[in-house]
Amino acid sequence: EGIEIAYGGNGRFASTCIRFRRAAERGEIKVEDYSNYQMTLRFMAGAMGVPFLPTYSSLGTDIVKKWGYNEEERRQNPRLAPKKLLILDNPFNVTGRVDQLVLVPALRPDITIIHAPRADIWGNVQLMGLQFADTEQAKASKNLIVTCEEIVETEELRKDPYRNQILNFQVSAVVEIPWGAYPCAVYGYYDYDPWFLRDLYQKVAKNESEWRNYLDKYVYGTKDRQEFLDLIGMDRLKTLLADKEAGYNPGLNRR
Repeated sequence: EGIEIAYGGNGRFASTCIRFRRAAERGEIKVEDYSNYQMTLRFMAGAMGVPFLPTYSSLGTDIVKKWGYNEEERRQNPRLAPKKLLILDNPFNVTGRVDQLVLVPALRPDITIIHAPRADIWGNVQLMGLQFADTEQAKASKNLIVTCEEIVETEELRKDPYRNQILNFQVSAVVEIPWGAYPCAVYGYYDYDPWFLRDLYQKVAKNESEWRNYLDKYVYGTKDRQEFLDLIGMDRLKTLLADKEAGYNPGLNRR
Protein backbone atom coordinates (compact mmCIF):
# COMPACT_ATOMS: atom_id res chain seq x y z
CA GLU A 1 0.00 0.00 0.00
CA GLY A 2 1.16 3.52 -0.65
CA ILE A 3 0.32 7.16 -0.30
CA GLU A 4 1.08 10.41 -2.11
CA ILE A 5 1.35 13.08 0.55
CA ALA A 6 2.75 16.44 1.55
CA TYR A 7 3.44 17.47 5.14
CA GLY A 8 1.99 15.17 7.78
CA GLY A 9 2.11 16.53 11.31
CA ASN A 10 0.25 18.60 13.87
CA GLY A 11 2.17 21.80 14.45
CA ARG A 12 3.65 22.21 17.90
CA PHE A 13 2.33 18.84 19.11
CA ALA A 14 4.23 16.76 16.54
CA SER A 15 6.49 18.07 13.80
CA THR A 16 5.76 14.83 11.94
CA CYS A 17 3.02 12.27 12.61
CA ILE A 18 4.83 9.76 14.78
CA ARG A 19 2.97 6.58 13.81
CA PHE A 20 3.03 7.50 10.13
CA ARG A 21 6.75 8.23 10.23
CA ARG A 22 7.45 4.95 12.00
CA ALA A 23 5.47 2.98 9.43
CA ALA A 24 7.28 4.73 6.57
CA GLU A 25 10.71 4.09 8.12
CA ARG A 26 9.86 0.41 8.59
CA GLY A 27 8.73 0.10 4.99
CA GLU A 28 5.18 -0.80 6.04
CA ILE A 29 3.78 1.84 3.69
CA LYS A 30 5.16 3.32 0.49
CA VAL A 31 5.41 7.13 0.52
CA GLU A 32 5.75 9.59 -2.34
CA ASP A 33 6.52 13.02 -0.95
CA TYR A 34 5.56 16.43 -2.32
CA SER A 35 5.73 19.90 -0.82
CA ASN A 36 2.49 21.43 0.46
CA TYR A 37 2.56 23.92 -2.38
CA GLN A 38 3.09 21.20 -4.98
CA MET A 39 0.14 19.18 -3.67
CA THR A 40 -2.04 22.28 -3.81
CA LEU A 41 -0.96 22.82 -7.41
CA ARG A 42 -1.80 19.20 -8.22
CA PHE A 43 -5.32 19.64 -6.87
CA MET A 44 -5.60 22.98 -8.66
CA ALA A 45 -4.61 21.34 -11.94
CA GLY A 46 -7.27 18.69 -11.37
CA ALA A 47 -9.85 21.37 -10.64
CA MET A 48 -8.87 23.31 -13.77
CA GLY A 49 -8.95 20.23 -15.97
CA VAL A 50 -5.33 20.61 -17.13
CA PRO A 51 -2.79 17.74 -16.98
CA PHE A 52 -0.13 19.59 -14.97
CA LEU A 53 0.98 22.93 -13.56
CA PRO A 54 4.50 24.42 -13.39
CA THR A 55 6.38 25.71 -10.36
CA TYR A 56 9.88 26.54 -9.16
CA SER A 57 9.12 24.86 -5.82
CA SER A 58 11.45 21.98 -4.83
CA LEU A 59 14.21 22.59 -7.39
CA GLY A 60 17.48 21.38 -5.88
CA THR A 61 15.77 19.31 -3.15
CA ASP A 62 15.34 15.61 -2.45
CA ILE A 63 11.65 15.90 -3.34
CA VAL A 64 12.79 16.01 -6.96
CA LYS A 65 15.37 13.23 -6.55
CA LYS A 66 13.45 10.67 -4.49
CA TRP A 67 10.39 8.95 -5.93
CA GLY A 68 8.14 6.62 -3.96
CA TYR A 69 7.12 4.62 -7.05
CA ASN A 70 9.36 3.44 -9.87
CA GLU A 71 8.34 3.53 -13.53
CA GLU A 72 7.25 -0.13 -13.57
CA GLU A 73 4.93 0.40 -10.59
CA ARG A 74 3.49 3.44 -12.35
CA ARG A 75 2.80 1.48 -15.53
CA GLN A 76 0.94 -1.17 -13.53
CA ASN A 77 -1.18 1.30 -11.55
CA PRO A 78 -3.50 3.51 -13.64
CA ARG A 79 -4.19 5.69 -10.59
CA LEU A 80 -0.60 6.94 -10.60
CA ALA A 81 0.76 9.58 -12.94
CA PRO A 82 3.40 8.25 -15.37
CA LYS A 83 5.97 10.41 -13.57
CA LYS A 84 6.15 11.95 -10.12
CA LEU A 85 7.22 15.22 -11.73
CA LEU A 86 9.19 16.50 -14.68
CA ILE A 87 11.97 19.09 -14.94
CA LEU A 88 11.58 21.29 -18.00
CA ASP A 89 13.58 24.17 -19.41
CA ASN A 90 11.44 27.30 -19.53
CA PRO A 91 10.22 27.44 -23.16
CA PHE A 92 9.62 31.19 -22.86
CA ASN A 93 13.01 32.04 -21.40
CA VAL A 94 14.50 35.20 -22.96
CA THR A 95 17.25 35.83 -20.40
CA GLY A 96 19.78 33.40 -21.81
CA ARG A 97 20.34 31.95 -18.33
CA VAL A 98 19.37 28.45 -17.28
CA ASP A 99 15.75 28.58 -16.15
CA GLN A 100 14.11 25.31 -15.18
CA LEU A 101 10.61 24.52 -13.96
CA VAL A 102 9.08 21.59 -12.11
CA LEU A 103 5.90 20.22 -13.70
CA VAL A 104 3.61 18.43 -11.24
CA PRO A 105 0.78 16.15 -12.49
CA ALA A 106 -2.89 16.83 -11.84
CA LEU A 107 -4.74 14.99 -9.07
CA ARG A 108 -8.37 13.93 -9.46
CA PRO A 109 -9.38 11.93 -6.37
CA ASP A 110 -12.24 9.45 -6.64
CA ILE A 111 -13.53 10.60 -3.24
CA THR A 112 -12.66 13.61 -1.09
CA ILE A 113 -13.94 14.23 2.44
CA ILE A 114 -13.63 17.68 3.99
CA HIS A 115 -14.99 19.12 7.23
CA ALA A 116 -16.59 22.56 7.11
CA PRO A 117 -18.27 24.91 9.58
CA ARG A 118 -21.65 25.20 7.85
CA ALA A 119 -23.62 23.92 4.88
CA ASP A 120 -27.23 23.75 3.74
CA ILE A 121 -29.14 20.60 2.81
CA TRP A 122 -28.46 21.21 -0.88
CA GLY A 123 -24.68 21.07 -0.49
CA ASN A 124 -23.72 24.73 -0.52
CA VAL A 125 -20.75 24.97 1.84
CA GLN A 126 -19.44 27.92 3.84
CA LEU A 127 -15.76 27.99 4.81
CA MET A 128 -14.41 30.32 7.50
CA GLY A 129 -10.90 30.98 8.71
CA LEU A 130 -7.91 29.45 6.92
CA GLN A 131 -9.03 27.33 3.97
CA PHE A 132 -5.66 25.79 3.10
CA ALA A 133 -6.34 23.67 -0.03
CA ASP A 134 -9.94 22.71 0.76
CA THR A 135 -11.47 24.44 -2.26
CA GLU A 136 -8.90 23.04 -4.67
CA GLN A 137 -9.37 19.51 -3.31
CA ALA A 138 -13.14 19.83 -3.45
CA LYS A 139 -13.22 21.04 -7.04
CA ALA A 140 -10.70 18.43 -8.21
CA SER A 141 -12.58 15.46 -6.76
CA LYS A 142 -14.96 13.23 -8.70
CA ASN A 143 -17.09 12.76 -5.57
CA LEU A 144 -17.13 15.13 -2.58
CA ILE A 145 -18.49 14.32 0.87
CA VAL A 146 -18.80 17.30 3.20
CA THR A 147 -19.13 16.87 6.95
CA CYS A 148 -20.04 20.02 8.84
CA GLU A 149 -20.62 21.40 12.31
CA GLU A 150 -24.18 22.38 11.46
CA ILE A 151 -26.65 22.36 8.61
CA VAL A 152 -28.35 25.75 8.28
CA GLU A 153 -30.99 27.32 6.08
CA THR A 154 -29.84 28.54 2.68
CA GLU A 155 -30.88 32.07 3.67
CA GLU A 156 -28.24 32.01 6.42
CA LEU A 157 -25.51 31.28 3.89
CA ARG A 158 -26.75 34.08 1.65
CA LYS A 159 -26.05 36.62 4.39
CA ASP A 160 -22.30 36.11 3.88
CA PRO A 161 -21.96 34.96 0.26
CA TYR A 162 -18.20 35.52 -0.02
CA ARG A 163 -17.61 32.59 2.34
CA ASN A 164 -19.67 30.18 0.24
CA GLN A 165 -16.67 28.63 -1.48
CA ILE A 166 -18.13 25.23 -2.46
CA LEU A 167 -21.43 25.03 -4.33
CA ASN A 168 -24.03 22.29 -4.41
CA PHE A 169 -23.27 20.93 -7.88
CA GLN A 170 -19.80 19.96 -6.61
CA VAL A 171 -21.08 18.02 -3.58
CA SER A 172 -22.20 14.38 -3.45
CA ALA A 173 -23.33 14.28 0.19
CA VAL A 174 -23.58 16.47 3.30
CA VAL A 175 -23.38 15.04 6.82
CA GLU A 176 -23.93 17.08 9.99
CA ILE A 177 -21.34 16.04 12.60
CA PRO A 178 -20.95 18.48 15.53
CA TRP A 179 -17.41 18.42 16.94
CA GLY A 180 -16.44 16.63 13.74
CA ALA A 181 -12.87 17.96 13.70
CA TYR A 182 -12.13 17.26 17.39
CA PRO A 183 -9.44 17.07 18.78
CA CYS A 184 -8.46 19.67 16.19
CA ALA A 185 -10.21 23.00 15.67
CA VAL A 186 -12.96 24.61 13.61
CA TYR A 187 -12.76 28.39 13.27
CA GLY A 188 -15.64 30.07 15.04
CA TYR A 189 -16.75 26.91 16.84
CA TYR A 190 -14.02 25.40 19.02
CA ASP A 191 -10.28 25.30 19.53
CA TYR A 192 -7.74 22.48 19.60
CA ASP A 193 -7.73 20.20 22.65
CA PRO A 194 -4.12 20.69 23.80
CA TRP A 195 -4.40 18.08 26.58
CA PHE A 196 -5.64 15.34 24.29
CA LEU A 197 -3.12 16.11 21.54
CA ARG A 198 -0.20 16.50 23.91
CA ASP A 199 -0.93 13.14 25.52
CA LEU A 200 -1.45 11.49 22.13
CA TYR A 201 1.79 12.69 20.54
CA GLN A 202 4.16 12.97 23.48
CA LYS A 203 3.15 9.77 25.25
CA VAL A 204 0.77 7.42 23.46
CA ALA A 205 2.12 7.46 19.90
CA LYS A 206 5.67 6.70 21.02
CA ASN A 207 4.80 3.54 22.95
CA GLU A 208 3.44 0.39 21.29
CA SER A 209 1.33 -0.82 24.22
CA GLU A 210 -0.03 2.68 24.90
CA TRP A 211 -0.91 2.97 21.22
CA ARG A 212 -2.80 -0.34 21.22
CA ASN A 213 -4.70 0.72 24.34
CA TYR A 214 -5.57 4.03 22.67
CA LEU A 215 -6.96 2.28 19.59
CA ASP A 216 -8.93 -0.20 21.70
CA LYS A 217 -10.48 2.60 23.76
CA TYR A 218 -11.14 5.38 21.26
CA VAL A 219 -11.35 3.62 17.89
CA TYR A 220 -12.32 -0.06 18.10
CA GLY A 221 -14.12 0.36 21.41
CA THR A 222 -16.61 2.99 20.22
CA LYS A 223 -19.51 2.30 17.87
CA ASP A 224 -19.80 5.85 16.52
CA ARG A 225 -18.59 9.42 16.82
CA GLN A 226 -20.94 10.28 19.66
CA GLU A 227 -19.65 7.43 21.79
CA PHE A 228 -16.13 8.76 21.25
CA LEU A 229 -17.21 12.25 22.35
CA ASP A 230 -18.94 10.77 25.41
CA LEU A 231 -15.55 9.42 26.50
CA ILE A 232 -14.15 12.94 26.34
CA GLY A 233 -17.10 14.48 28.17
CA MET A 234 -19.08 17.65 27.54
CA ASP A 235 -17.43 19.50 30.43
CA ARG A 236 -14.08 19.11 28.68
CA LEU A 237 -15.49 20.07 25.28
CA LYS A 238 -17.06 23.25 26.64
CA THR A 239 -13.64 24.54 27.70
CA LEU A 240 -12.66 24.56 24.00
CA LEU A 241 -15.55 26.67 22.70
CA ALA A 242 -14.38 29.55 20.51
CA ASP A 243 -14.91 33.23 21.11
CA LYS A 244 -17.27 34.31 18.31
CA GLU A 245 -15.30 37.48 17.59
CA ALA A 246 -11.82 35.94 17.68
CA GLY A 247 -12.79 32.63 16.08
CA TYR A 248 -10.77 30.66 18.62
CA ASN A 249 -10.48 30.45 22.45
CA PRO A 250 -8.07 33.21 23.62
CA GLY A 251 -8.17 31.96 27.22
CA LEU A 252 -7.23 28.37 26.47
CA ASN A 253 -4.13 27.14 28.30
CA ARG A 254 -2.04 25.66 25.50
CA ARG A 255 1.00 24.73 27.57
